[in-house]
Amino acid sequence: AVMQDIVKPSNWLEEECCNLAQEGLRTLVFGYQHLSEAEYKDFDARLTAARCATEQRMDKVAAVQKSLEGSLELIGVTGVEDRLQDDVQSALEELRKAGIKVWMLTGDKVETAVCIARSTKLVDRSQQILHITGTSATMLVPQ
Repeated sequence: AVMQDIVKPSNWLEEECCNLAQEGLRTLVFGYQHLSEAEYKDFDARLTAARCATEQRMDKVAAVQKSLEGSLELIGVTGVEDRLQDDVQSALEELRKAGIKVWMLTGDKVETAVCIARSTKLVDRSQQILHITGTSATMLVPQ
């Protein structure tokens, strides 16, 4: 969703990202932007100044970097397997056997999270999965 806001419109990007997420893969989207020499020098000067700031350095650097993030030319998208650590599935099983409730909280795309929850047997196909979204307690909306 982040890349869709900063690359030029594409009629296939969202669909491909969803397809990869449904397979449990992390998506990496690639884009670029041509800068003239003058644009690069301006960016470099602003970035150098931000890096030298004594107050709010991280915010200033992020703002300069964000200034380039818009209307990027889309190059492509790929899926990357983000393997879980060994024994995650058995550890979750032992927790359930002990009567401990396990919740999955994630910032992943919903499709990726569901795929991971099922592959680790955190949930099985017969269980209902609740999707709760929002950025604050007052905005939480069950889906």
